[in-house]
Amino acid sequence: MTTAKLKGPDNHGGFPHQGVSYEPDATGHIDVPHEALNEAFSHGFALAVEQQDDDQDAEAKAAKKSGRKTA
Repeated sequence: MTTAKLKGPDNHGGFPHQGVSYEPDATGHIDVPHEALNEAFSHGFALAVEQQDDDQDAEAKAAKKSGRKTA
């Protein structure tokens, strides 16, 4: 099953779909199956943007500044 990571409205308690309750992790994000995306979006959920860790972010900024590409 392919899933998508979503960010819910403030204080959401998860998302039920076809008898399964998808609960938020420590960051408040939930993974739901792709077939549930439209329903989740209609309840105020949106795709979550994952942040790079500090080392990767620093490397990407340095690469951009120097004009080289990162993997």
